[in-house]
Amino acid sequence: MDRNNFLRYWHNVRRLTIRLIDEFPDDSFDFRPAPEIMTVSQLFKHIIQVEIYIREGFLTNNWQVPEMPGSNMFVKDLLKDKLKLENQKSIKLLSDIPEGRFLKIRETPLGRVSGEILLFVAVDEEIHHRGNLYTYLRCLGKTPPQMIQNYGDILKEADDVSEA
Repeated sequence: MDRNNFLRYWHNVRRLTIRLIDEFPDDSFDFRPAPEIMTVSQLFKHIIQVEIYIREGFLTNNWQVPEMPGSNMFVKDLLKDKLKLENQKSIKLLSDIPEGRFLKIRETPLGRVSGEILLFVAVDEEIHHRGNLYTYLRCLGKTPPQMIQNYGDILKEADDVSEA
């Protein structure tokens, strides 16, 4: 997949993740189905953390795990804003790199992979944890939103995917 189509895809994945936040009742962000797993808030924060880790590692080859977003990041609007901001930042920064760098094989903590595969790791993590969040919603007696969203329109979107 070329860089622009990948970025459109990631933006589309993020839109559904952001939409998912609104499905959770305000008092459910500390919910976890079992004591040993992450809370709703921690899962959303982890999605942000992985995006920053992969993006910064890709761009700078500095593989420092970023701190988890602050404890005040449990409010819906703050989480939504941070998810939007980080995805817009990723798309902007990655849009500016040459296509060859996107496809280049590199050494990473995740193995020897292309930039494309590396970035798919961030998307896979987001989708994986969004699946966890769907299960959490079911545990709370809520019906999650339809998981397939706008996939038929990805290629029709404007080149500027930073607007949500």
